[in-house]
Amino acid sequence: MATSYIAYKEKGFWSNDTFVELSVDYIIKTFQAKSSETQWIKDYIDQWLFHIAKGNFLGFIDLGFDKYLIDENRVTSFIDLIRETKSYLLTKGDWLSHQELNLFIVHDKLQSRWSADLPTDTISKTLDKLELLLLGEWPSQDEVAIWKA
Repeated sequence: MATSYIAYKEKGFWSNDTFVELSVDYIIKTFQAKSSETQWIKDYIDQWLFHIAKGNFLGFIDLGFDKYLIDENRVTSFIDLIRETKSYLLTKGDWLSHQELNLFIVHDKLQSRWSADLPTDTISKTLDKLELLLLGEWPSQDEVAIWKA
């Protein structure tokens, strides 16, 4: 499984790419369900996050936090969106069905199909790590910070 270093302001953690891609996909779905008029988040999704959610950066995912989260208002808004996404995932129950996960597949001939359900907390925990990173509460670079679920 490919992994990428997810960073913000010189701190970060290694994560399984699939978990990041699914997390971003659920962030996008949560934002779209809100019918929000927040233009910078829409631009962030359209120009950057959409490509991550579609698996276009396997092995070198960069969430673009340093590029798009340029002030405290944006950071706070994105943290709120992450929290809303976690709340949305709670409505899914303990497991994300393999049928739902197979809807995520973009390159049908290149990707294997999900044959088993995935614990919802796998994605929720990935979102927790992103939130801690944006809050500035992630450990320093000197500490081991790996998220593989």
